[in-house]
Amino acid sequence: MIGIAGDARTARYRGLVPHARQLSSPAAFPLFSRLHFGGAFTSTSFYAYLTASPFIFTQILHRPATEVGRYCLAVMSGVPIGSFAASR
Repeated sequence: MIGIAGDARTARYRGLVPHARQLSSPAAFPLFSRLHFGGAFTSTSFYAYLTASPFIFTQILHRPATEVGRYCLAVMSGVPIGSFAASR
């Protein structure tokens, strides 16, 4: 579809072409692929920890539920602190 210069559909199409090209051939952008998969695996493992930790602490380790919140709080506050420290 050919649009008139300044047409919103044309501008949107031009904006998506480089992005689509990047997604279609991640081998051409190895850094993009590494960052994409690294972020996906890191966040997935963190959500698995947050989901499984209440069951593991209360049912298997027989710890009170209040400790689960403390441990999750320590991990969640440690992530941004560690990221900040690593960036300096």
